Amino acid sequence: MKDTRVGEVILVLAFVYSLQFSFFPINTARLAILYIAITSILLVRNKVIFFYHEPTFRAIIPFFLCLTYAGLGVVLTGAENIAVFSNYALMLFQIGLGAYLIALFFFPPDFTLDRLLFIFLIIFTIQGILVFLNFAVPPYREFMFKILPISGNIQEDMAVSFFRVRGLMQSTGAGQSAFFSFGFFIAAYFLASLKLSKKDRTVILLSLPWILVGILFTGRTGFVMVPYAVVFYYTLLLAAGTFTTKKLLPLLWVPLIAVAIYFMLKGLYLIFTGGGIILPGGGEVLALWEKWAFGQFIDFFEGSESNIHTLEVLEKHLFIPDKDSVLLFGDPRTWGMIPSDIGYVRMLFAFGVVGLVLNYLGFICMYVQMALLSVRRNQKLFFIFYLIWMFIIEYKEPFLLMYLFTGSAMLMLFVSMRSRNQYDQLYNR
Repeated sequence: MKDTRVGEVILVLAFVYSLQFSFFPINTARLAILYIAITSILLVRNKVIFFYHEPTFRAIIPFFLCLTYAGLGVVLTGAENIAVFSNYALMLFQIGLGAYLIALFFFPPDFTLDRLLFIFLIIFTIQGILVFLNFAVPPYREFMFKILPISGNIQEDMAVSFFRVRGLMQSTGAGQSAFFSFGFFIAAYFLASLKLSKKDRTVILLSLPWILVGILFTGRTGFVMVPYAVVFYYTLLLAAGTFTTKKLLPLLWVPLIAVAIYFMLKGLYLIFTGGGIILPGGGEVLALWEKWAFGQFIDFFEGSESNIHTLEVLEKHLFIPDKDSVLLFGDPRTWGMIPSDIGYVRMLFAFGVVGLVLNYLGFICMYVQMALLSVRRNQKLFFIFYLIWMFIIEYKEPFLLMYLFTGSAMLMLFVSMRSRNQYDQLYNR
């Protein structure tokens, strides 16, 4: 996208990743919102009117109902745990309002959803490169620990932190890996449904290895997106009537090339690290990473039993409340306390059936509204497939409420809203 500006990339990265640097008291998301808010006030004083689109705002009403419901639960339980209420307040009044202001007062009039998605691809590429530097260059990793404190369950003094690393992110883990995988989905959308310039196609293809690197060194959850993105890619081809049997060939040669490149890079890495040029003992760290990343796959193909069976572990996390009152109405005090990572289970305990339905209805309404705002069929399919993907990975953890996903979703919502309004005005609809 030739019109994409560096300032747009920086602002979207700062807003979506919400970075908290050790030398600055305000996180980057709030700083970006503050900047846009001041700018918007100046624009309004110059008679730039706030744009209001009723169907779009109706689509997020369930989130306000969730906020009210969560607030009621907090009051009834003595405000012992306000985490769920805080999540919704943050989503509506920081993320939602911030995304609205950015979409209306920072992006230029000709800004489109495709341009926003292209910016996400650039950001994933940057993050993938920085993730690799975190792994390969210890001085850089130590420097990042100094200026960007880590959060989450993987800390600096843990052995796993040597190979489960972060780029310009506050933490590493399944959520970051899942968000990285969004890049595969975007790339599939671009490559299958748009007439790309040679430069744009090159940028997209070059982004894919770095997105894969980001997934490999943050968490394994993102791997699930690879086959899903392939299905999405061929669905778009079929929908556009451009599918041919020749386009199945990448399914054969891309994995072979990827494996060949991996072994080549592994050899080069061991040559450098074995001699202590970059990372003394790098071979040991790489071996630990390979065991973590590919151990279960290797055990499966060798026919041996793995020490960890993912499905069995997930089954142990799948249970429902014993008390009928908790099952129906939830107990916010259970958030972060029950021994389960599964998003649906955690929401059920904290919110009950009533709140759980409201919560997921909100996300369904938001993504369906984005599909309705889209003019092109490929964009409608993009939102429908992405919504399904989000409900798939929600089985791993409550990702739908994670800042990365809500921030990107709200940006897509309000950019789609603005683009549709411009389209309707252009064609007098």
